[in-house]
Amino acid sequence: VLARFRSLVRSVASRRGVLVGKWLGDGVMLVGEGEPTAATVLELHWRSLRACAPLVLRSGLAQGPVMLFEGDDYIGSAVNLAARLCERANPLEMLADAEVARAAPRWARGIAAPDADIRGFTDPVEVWRLVRTAPDIAHMTDPVCTLPLSPEYVADTRPVGEETVGFCSSSCAAAWDSGLAAALREPAVA
Repeated sequence: VLARFRSLVRSVASRRGVLVGKWLGDGVMLVGEGEPTAATVLELHWRSLRACAPLVLRSGLAQGPVMLFEGDDYIGSAVNLAARLCERANPLEMLADAEVARAAPRWARGIAAPDADIRGFTDPVEVWRLVRTAPDIAHMTDPVCTLPLSPEYVADTRPVGEETVGFCSSSCAAAWDSGLAAALREPAVA
């Protein structure tokens, strides 16, 4: 299960341009910008339900400055806040600060949760639950991450022959443009 989880994390994070900062046993610290990191975590929650059972994810996300300390550890208040939010999250829940909630991809939404007193922070923290918004009717599927999309969730498109393919994010469109998507679809030859 742990090997499947780590493989899934590597695959999704690298495709979306997010760094694996550190492995934490059956957890992981991801480092990246707001939208790609939020999209990575949302996709990991969605994919892990099938790929990593019985492992159930819970997540904490925070945005802010961090410092790479001694070349192998990220430190800063955003790291601490993300860890505290993860501790508070229930199974299958993603808790985020307001910055991450505002940076969520189009196919997600933030739901305000009660402000929380978080250990190590003097003021209450504005907490949001991040949820993937399932389309009423999926008109297309992102060809890279395979998320079902309705027109309002499409962040980018590309013409393919006489049709148009839609992407959930700029990172999936960039993966498509780089040819990574084609490599993912083609079977390996030994």
